[in-house]
Amino acid sequence: IETLFKKLRFEVEVNVDCNRKQLEEACLRYQNMDHSQYGAFVCCIAAHGNNGCIYTADSEYEIIKIMTFFYDDVCPTMKNKIKLFFVNCC
Repeated sequence: IETLFKKLRFEVEVNVDCNRKQLEEACLRYQNMDHSQYGAFVCCIAAHGNNGCIYTADSEYEIIKIMTFFYDDVCPTMKNKIKLFFVNCC
């Protein structure tokens, strides 16, 4: 996934085995960035999970909560931008 998106000229950040706090901190970093020069945002998550939740290293986390970090009202520079979320949970 990392190689693919780098070839597509995306800036890529990889986070491995995040706990809940680290996941939220990563989402907040991206929420607070200036996205005005970008055309799209992609978030790929590969984790264990069940019933709409992913398992972080220390707890469960609802997938929909991840998306709320990027709503227009809390992330205005991402307004009218393409936002893609790929979640693979087993």
